[in-house]
Amino acid sequence: MLKKGKKIAIRIDMTPMVDVIILLLIFFFMTSRFAEPEVVEVTLPEAAAGVKIPTGVNVIIVEADGVVYLNNRQVDRDQLNDGVKAIRMTNPNARFVIKCDRDADFGIMLTIFKDMQAVRATRMILSTLKESGQW
Repeated sequence: MLKKGKKIAIRIDMTPMVDVIILLLIFFFMTSRFAEPEVVEVTLPEAAAGVKIPTGVNVIIVEADGVVYLNNRQVDRDQLNDGVKAIRMTNPNARFVIKCDRDADFGIMLTIFKDMQAVRATRMILSTLKESGQW
């Protein structure tokens, strides 16, 4: 006769899996960056070539009617120059992205480029959209 023994229940230890999930959550919380939404929406021009825009840059937005924003604050031409100078004083290697509406006057954009060159802010990128079928 065989003795009937107690059945041993097989259990999977969930502790390591919970540890991994917590570590993944911590990783995503620490590496995610919450970007401030832009105040103004502009229709960017299209281009066949382009550069990926880096993070942590200062944004200059030009609306179709010529209104200019520096880092989501509306500024006039003198305030733009002073703001760019102040940014460059704190960080000489500051980078700027210029988002100019496709319907804006081209002269405004040229004026902004000249003003930025005058304050020696030469690290700038003109933001564009990808043309369909390119890249």
